[in-house]
Amino acid sequence: MVAALALLVNLASPLAVLAAPFAVRANDPSVVEAACNRGSASACNDLGVQYATGENVRRNDGKAFRLFQQACDGGSARGCGNLGKAYSEGIGTRPDMAKAVAAVRKACEAKDAIGCTSLGEAYQAGQGVITDTVQAAVFLKQGCDLGDEGGCTLYAALGAGAQD
Repeated sequence: MVAALALLVNLASPLAVLAAPFAVRANDPSVVEAACNRGSASACNDLGVQYATGENVRRNDGKAFRLFQQACDGGSARGCGNLGKAYSEGIGTRPDMAKAVAAVRKACEAKDAIGCTSLGEAYQAGQGVITDTVQAAVFLKQGCDLGDEGGCTLYAALGAGAQD
């Protein structure tokens, strides 16, 4: 099952750069926690999503943040993307756009489509990095090529803006 929850985001906030919804695949937190404790980075990410959204558990942003760190450190590209979102939005930590960008860059390097789109958005908006429309286009196209529709839309819009 894939459940998604779009957190409160508006375009005026730095959170909008990394506004991809969290996704979780497993329902039973005890099963997911056991898998995380056995070293499954994807399970740590899934458990982090549950704590970030309050799905099947009491919401706990600090625990979610730590689980996203563990997932990213363990090699979960989606965990890195969610860690970037947590840094961007201050979920369980202080907002830090430079760390958010580093996390989504790691996600993108691991071929996570949403991570690439988020990195492109950061370059486009100059959040956590210096504004660079060339780099924005590179990462938005990469997100699109990896299957993120949002990346495709933003890439197309960036190209249209460049032709105006």
